[in-house]
Amino acid sequence: MKRKVRTKKRVVTAAALLMLAAGAVWGVNDTEVQAATKTVKINKKNFPDQVFRELVKANYDKNKDKKLSAAEIKKAKKFGSGGKTSVKIKPSKYAEYEKKYISDIKNFKGIEKLTNLQVLAANETSVKKINLKKNKNLVTLRMEKGKLKSLDLNKNTKLKYVYLSYNPLTSLKINKCKKLLLVELRGHMVKNLKINRNKKTEVIGGKYYTPYEVTEAPLSSQNGSPELMMDVNGNYCVYQWAEDLSSCTKYTWNGTKMEESRIAMDAAVVSKAKSMHDITGQWQDGSGNFYFIADQNGDMAGESVIYICKVNAQGNMEKETLLAGQLAPKSKQYMVEYLNQKDSTVLLKITDGDGSQMYRYGVITFDMNEMCVKSQANTAYDIVAAEGDVAVGIDGSTVIVYRLSGSKEVTLENGYQLQAADLSSNHELYISVSDNFASAVTVRNGCIYAISGNGMFKATLSATSFKQIYGVGKMRGLQNFETQQNSLMVRNDKEICLMTSTYDYEKETIGDYVLQIGKVK
Repeated sequence: MKRKVRTKKRVVTAAALLMLAAGAVWGVNDTEVQAATKTVKINKKNFPDQVFRELVKANYDKNKDKKLSAAEIKKAKKFGSGGKTSVKIKPSKYAEYEKKYISDIKNFKGIEKLTNLQVLAANETSVKKINLKKNKNLVTLRMEKGKLKSLDLNKNTKLKYVYLSYNPLTSLKINKCKKLLLVELRGHMVKNLKINRNKKTEVIGGKYYTPYEVTEAPLSSQNGSPELMMDVNGNYCVYQWAEDLSSCTKYTWNGTKMEESRIAMDAAVVSKAKSMHDITGQWQDGSGNFYFIADQNGDMAGESVIYICKVNAQGNMEKETLLAGQLAPKSKQYMVEYLNQKDSTVLLKITDGDGSQMYRYGVITFDMNEMCVKSQANTAYDIVAAEGDVAVGIDGSTVIVYRLSGSKEVTLENGYQLQAADLSSNHELYISVSDNFASAVTVRNGCIYAISGNGMFKATLSATSFKQIYGVGKMRGLQNFETQQNSLMVRNDKEICLMTSTYDYEKETIGDYVLQIGKVK
């Protein structure tokens, strides 16, 4: 009997040694043995992150044996959706229990063990990368407002819904997921994004990664709101008058800072400016002549008396013209402001009203050589930008586009002949800016650019909707929810300039102004 027993032990021992030897040769480790037996230990080795590990226990370890059986893994279909999303843990042996949430997870290693996972929802984590290649049954992925930098989902071919908004993603591989219905990437751009664009796939967000490098230049608000402009040489600039209108200074962006230059004005020009209630616009032509719009009464109080004055480069008044008698406003109370210029033509905005809150708007074409008004087009909406024969306004999340055409020659009461058009019920286009309010809009090189809470958008003049070109996540240096976007200038798709200001809602006062120049890297 004993001999037989020893033989049996030898056989068992030999088998065990053979298995160990095989393990040594083939590299079989403890984890793989667990996988072979369809069980996974819920330990620090398999799930290094304590919060993730405890959430796995709380959601899937039904028999509390600190292991995941094959049956438990099969039932583990959702994480972060429909199950427990918080646990109480002790960071150390003698520490107090703390409540931790999915957002506290810093490492998702171990998620590959959950091979039947179909829904993963983990927003606002600090995780920069996650390996989901073995989670081939995944249908819905939601990881928004996090720190993800790169993600490869090409092995997750069952994916239908992907939500990755507001992550600093620089790489996303998803082009082999042919069952996709929705991909949401709001708030950032992704370089070389490839998505299987079948008819069912809706993509919300960006198409490529284009971060801005932002340079800021603070500006004084010593006398009202400074207006951002692009001068005749294509430079961003701001003109600011002294509080008593005795002088005007031009601040020009030279690529690194605002360069200051005083506008030349002799005593007669200074006297004229100081006698006015307000200066509502100014610009310079290619010869260095300086023009300003002088409002004698201001605030559309009483009958408006508005001049356009031309000052030569030496500071002498060359000519001034009174706009009364050259315009066809609906009332005698109106205001005129600068919009844009090209060659010898300047586009001006007119706002008129009878003292009530019911204002009417329009665009004036002014000839600098002849120093007179050539045409006027009335519009229903406030005009914020214009170029050539195009003028645009904002109505909430919609940009209204007008074509300044279709005018007819009319003779005013004083015999002055004016090209006039009434576009108040004949705008060219309504173009929607996604689902957010447009805070600033401009026209440049025949295209319309708009800034909203979702980023920067662009539309051609024949478009019916805007196309997002930059997302808000990569415009954080330019867009701040504590500031207001007052005006926008665009040199091209890769360089924009914003004038912003702070606002005290309690005091209802405007604070500092800042010029922000953003360039795509």
